[in-house]
Amino acid sequence: MFGTRRPTVAPIVVFFSIAVVLTATVVAAAQTPTERAPDVVRQGVAAEQPANPEAAIWAAVEVAYHEGDWEAVKALLKQLPARPHGDRLQLLLSERPRDRPPSDEVGPRTAGQELFMMQQDPAVRLSLEAQAGSLSAAPRIIDASGDPALPPRPSRPAKASRAPIPPPTAPSDIEAPTATLKVGAACTYANLQAAVDAATSGDTIWIQGTTWTGALATVNISNKTLYIWGGLNPACTALDGSQTTLDATGVADSVLEISLTAGQLVQLHHFDLTGGTPDLDNGGGLEIDGEGTVELYDTKVFGNDSALGGGVHMDDAGSSLVLDDVSRIHSNTADNHGGGIYCENGSITLTGGSDIGVNGGNIADHDADGTGNGGGVYLDACTLTLNGQDGTFIDVVDNQAVNGGGVYAVNNSYVAIQDESASVRSNSAGQNGGGLYLASGADVYVDSGHVNDNSAGSSGGGVYVNGSDSYVDFDNFYCTTLPCASLDDNDAGSAGGAIYATGSATVDLESTSVDGNQAGAAGSAIYASGSGTTIGIDTTMITDSFGGPGTSYAVRLFSSAQATINNTTFAGNSDTDEAVFGIHSGAGMSAYGLIVWGNDSAAIVHGDGIATIECSVLQSAFTGADNVVADPEPRYPERNDEEL
Repeated sequence: MFGTRRPTVAPIVVFFSIAVVLTATVVAAAQTPTERAPDVVRQGVAAEQPANPEAAIWAAVEVAYHEGDWEAVKALLKQLPARPHGDRLQLLLSERPRDRPPSDEVGPRTAGQELFMMQQDPAVRLSLEAQAGSLSAAPRIIDASGDPALPPRPSRPAKASRAPIPPPTAPSDIEAPTATLKVGAACTYANLQAAVDAATSGDTIWIQGTTWTGALATVNISNKTLYIWGGLNPACTALDGSQTTLDATGVADSVLEISLTAGQLVQLHHFDLTGGTPDLDNGGGLEIDGEGTVELYDTKVFGNDSALGGGVHMDDAGSSLVLDDVSRIHSNTADNHGGGIYCENGSITLTGGSDIGVNGGNIADHDADGTGNGGGVYLDACTLTLNGQDGTFIDVVDNQAVNGGGVYAVNNSYVAIQDESASVRSNSAGQNGGGLYLASGADVYVDSGHVNDNSAGSSGGGVYVNGSDSYVDFDNFYCTTLPCASLDDNDAGSAGGAIYATGSATVDLESTSVDGNQAGAAGSAIYASGSGTTIGIDTTMITDSFGGPGTSYAVRLFSSAQATINNTTFAGNSDTDEAVFGIHSGAGMSAYGLIVWGNDSAAIVHGDGIATIECSVLQSAFTGADNVVADPEPRYPERNDEEL
C-alpha cells in the first residue's frame, strides 16, 4: 500500500524513482527487527527472500506452475504453513493465458481451467478461501470456464451501478453467410452498390483491392446483414490482403450510409473510407442509422468532414460501432462537434489495437471563436469502451476541440478505460478538459488505464468534471500491481492540472499515479470547487506536480468542496508557494496515513478551511494524533522497492 494504513502498527512500502519518494512504509519505533513484517511483492517483482523451507516450496510451486504440472502444484501448496499466501497466489492467477479453448473442447486445459479443477479438491479450496484475508481485494477464484469469478463493480456514490456492457453479438449468432458476391473489373458486379443491391441478408461481398472514386465510392446499405471484404485480387479469384479504398472526394456525400434494424450486422474488412463531405445526414466517412451493429476490421476512416461527426455519425438508440483489428478513425474534422465520432444513444467499443487519432488527430471546430466539442469523440447518452484487455494498445490520442479534446461526454454518457494498454493521451482543449470533459451525469471509469499528457487552455488538463451526477472513478478492480492507473503529465493553463471538479461532482482515485501535472494558477494536481463536490483519494501517489507562482498548491479545495485522503504520498511537488494543501473557508479535508515529504513548501496546509490529518509522516509539524516529522528513508535503495 501507499502511505500509512489505519492499523496502529503496520508496514508501509515506498517506491523510489530517481531519488524521489513515491510512497513509503513506516514501522512503529518500538518494533524490534524480529517484529517486522517480511518483505512484500510489489510491481510484479518479488523482494529478496531469506533461504528457508517455505521459500524453497514457493520456488518449486512456480516451476511446476510454468511447466503445467498441476498435480505438483497442488501437492506443494498443501506443504505450506497454515497462514495466508494471497499475494503469491494472486500473482500466479494473474499470469494465466488470456486465450482459452471452449469449455467443451478436447485437448490441453488452460491455467485457469486447471486452477478451477484444483479448487474442486476440498483441502485446496479451503486453503484458497482461508487466504482471502491476505489480499487487498477479493481473491481471484476461478469459475468453470477458466475466467476469474470477479466481484461486481463497486456502486457509485448516490448513483446506481451501470450494468456491464455486453460484448458485440458474434456474426454466427446473427446470420450465417449464404452466398459470396464479387466486385471488380473481371467480376460479376461492376461496383459495390450493385452487389449490395443484389445481395440478400447474410451474404458475403468481396470487392477488388483498388481505389474507387466518385459516385462508385458512395454506398448505401439498408436492412441487410452483410460481410464485406476488401482486397479481392484483380483476377476475381481470391482475397490478397490488400486494402480497398472508397474515395468520395468531390461527391458531397458520406462515403457509407448504413441503416439497420435490431439484430442486423454489417462487417467491413480491409477498407479505407475517405473524402466524405457534409450532407443532410452528417457523418462524412460513415453514417450509422437504426439499431444494428457495424463492425470495422483493419479499416481506416480518415480525411472526412461533416457538421457533426467528421469521421462517423450515429444517433439512434441501440446503434453500435465496434473497431477491431487495428481499425482507426483519424484526421477527420467537424464544423461543430465530434471531429472523429459523434454518438447519440448508442455504444462504441475499441479493441484489437484500434484507436481514434493515431496518424493524425481529429478536430472539432477549435478556432478562437469556435464552438466545437469532442475532438476525438462526442458522446450524448452514449457509451465508449476502450478495451485493452487483449494486450493491444487502444488510444484516443492527438485530438483537438474547444472542450473535451479527447472525449466530450454529457447526458449520462459512460466512458470505460480498461487495462493498462488503454489510454486517453496527448489531446488538447482550448478551454476545458484536455483529455475528457464530463457533465450532466456523464461518468468515466478507469481500471489500470491512463489519462496522460493532455492539455487544456483553462481548467482540467486531464479531466474536467461538472455536475451533481457526474463521477470520475480511477479504480483497481482488475489490477494486480501498483500503481494501477495513471493520471500523469497533464497541463492546465489555469486550474486543475490533472483534475478539475465542480458542480457537486464526485472523484475517486485509488491505487493511482498522479505525477508530473501542471497548472498555471491553483491545484497543480487537483482543484475542487463548490458545495457537494467530493474528492476521495486512497493508496495513491501525487508527485512532481508543478504550479505557477502565487497560490498554486498541489491540491486546492475551494468554496465548500470536501476531500477524504488516506494512505497517500505527496512528494516532490514544486512551486507550492504557500502549502501542499490549500483549503478555502467552508471547504474541508480529512486525511489519515499520509506521507508528505520533499515538497517545495514546508507548510502542510494553508487557508481558513477545516483540515484534519492523523497518523501521518510529515515534512513539518501539523497538529494531529500520531503525526510525526521524519524522513521516510529507504533501507534498500538499490532494490527500488523498500521497507522502512
